Amino acid sequence: MMVTPRLLDHPFYRAWERGEISREELAVYHRSYADLIQNIPSYWQSVVSALRPDHPTGMTIIQEERDHLLLWEAWGRDFPPPDDFPRLQEALEIFDTMTPSQLLGALQAFEIQQPEVARIKKETLMQHYGLRAEVLSYFDQHIHEEPHIAFGGWLACRFADPQEFEEGFKRGAALFFRSLDAFSMPRTAMQ
Repeated sequence: MMVTPRLLDHPFYRAWERGEISREELAVYHRSYADLIQNIPSYWQSVVSALRPDHPTGMTIIQEERDHLLLWEAWGRDFPPPDDFPRLQEALEIFDTMTPSQLLGALQAFEIQQPEVARIKKETLMQHYGLRAEVLSYFDQHIHEEPHIAFGGWLACRFADPQEFEEGFKRGAALFFRSLDAFSMPRTAMQ
């Protein structure tokens, strides 16, 4: 399934892939995006609690997303802590207002892009920024995102409202893409 807009087409990620982002800019991204990463477990919790699938994978995914928080912190330790960083509050507030089916769509739009995005980020963090593979476990986890993607697809087919899921998918893809504007150009409203 092709997602539009594609995260790796964003100017910030294209510059990252070429090694054109400074270490300071990566530190700002790392700190800002931590707010989003910290909310992913609660988003999955909301979806699983509301749709109530009789399947243990939901709880496993929620725990894995909680475990990812420490892995996210690990790769940013090599960067100087930023004095200031943009907040992704607008996107977070929009996700907080979504119905469970919309939120599942938004999560799925993000999850299906993770394997490719994680692979590129890991490769370029090692190649251009000298990070060691052992601190990049967060990206290793997301290169192998197939169980999350499959579970999201299963939930969508069996439990989600199809129209709301599609709305959330489209809106989520746009929100995740535009959240990167905070790091490469003047911040725009995320609607």
